[in-house]
Amino acid sequence: MNFLYNIFSGIASLVVLPVVLLKALIDDRAYLGFLGIYKQVPKCESGKTRIWIHASSVGEVKAALLTIERLRNSANDIEFILTVFTPRGMKVAREEAGSDVTLNYPPLDLPVFVRRAYSKFKPSVVVLTETELWPGLMRGAYSRGIPVAIINGRLTDKTLVHYIALKSVFRPLVENLSMIHTQSHLDYDRYRRLGAKDSVIFGEDNLKTAALVKAGEKFDRESVEQDFGLSNRDRVFVAGSTREGEDEIILKAYVKARQSIGDLKIIIAPRHTTRIPTIEKLITDMGHSYTLRSQIQSNPEDIIILDTMGELWRVYGIGTAAFVGGSLVPIGGHNPLEPLSLGVPTCFGPSMENSAELTAHLLENKFAETVHSADDIADFVIRSAGGDIPRSDTKRLASLFASEIDEVAERILKLAGD
Repeated sequence: MNFLYNIFSGIASLVVLPVVLLKALIDDRAYLGFLGIYKQVPKCESGKTRIWIHASSVGEVKAALLTIERLRNSANDIEFILTVFTPRGMKVAREEAGSDVTLNYPPLDLPVFVRRAYSKFKPSVVVLTETELWPGLMRGAYSRGIPVAIINGRLTDKTLVHYIALKSVFRPLVENLSMIHTQSHLDYDRYRRLGAKDSVIFGEDNLKTAALVKAGEKFDRESVEQDFGLSNRDRVFVAGSTREGEDEIILKAYVKARQSIGDLKIIIAPRHTTRIPTIEKLITDMGHSYTLRSQIQSNPEDIIILDTMGELWRVYGIGTAAFVGGSLVPIGGHNPLEPLSLGVPTCFGPSMENSAELTAHLLENKFAETVHSADDIADFVIRSAGGDIPRSDTKRLASLFASEIDEVAERILKLAGD
């Protein structure tokens, strides 16, 4: 099965290769990292330990950066390699990582590229975030005697089914993990079903909460409002990470809410910017005007489309109310902690399977509400703007999801020293 996985990965790489080369040529040479080409990786200083952490997108990057901060505070002889899979995540990492963190894109999951990465990075331990179980990357570590850890581990039922169907590939990988920190009790049980040893699994906590709440303490609302041509008097509804089938509902909700809030503005942020032309057409067909975020100079239209990457979290922060997308359609929902960590009243649809236990906690403790229709969303926005739904108590949020980051850092350091 591993042979078949390499064949499949090789075919996929042939498709991706021209894209990587083109992006490296016209956009950012760092994309060559996908091919295991790393020009900017310094040699590991004598006596120092190097930790390689891999994250996918923005939320995982923030959790990884918080982990790096705690590791840095615990020991001064560590160097960090942080690989990030998405351009949005890379943008955040470049803005927030310290000078002791070398940033790269990860190698494509084929032996030839993975080999190059290990020869350059020379890590003492590899730390993967959430669901980033890459067979080639993990086998590369095991074959070199390098321990592999998971932080903020998450396995949805759907993902677990796929991994079990390919158990000859994934079970040996999970059985050999040296540390697994999980987000919830459900994730804990799913890793056990996949073959993880009880002795290496711990935690039922989402590190993203601690990372986002900490970042929220530094949030500069005024600068974001200035960037968007807005003021602190503006009431703004932010609809983030919307998916196909949601935008029309969101826009209808906005129009209805505006009947009660005459100066209401909306910032709509599609999960994928390729869908922007569809949203533009929806808006014009409804008889409204809009401004693209990239074209804002001053006095934007009341409808703004976020067509830039890596800004959604800060945009949530200027919201009077927020909707988290991928939840009115059967996608499983996106991260509700991003707006909540900034105190913004937050709602989402019924499809939140990607973070079911987290969602249950949020609803039980009245941090968020479930909506099912345009009418529900409009009502939520109106109540938020009128003060009937108070801003989130971020200190209570942090205490509710008290982080185990110190134990995570301690265990990683132990693995790095073994």
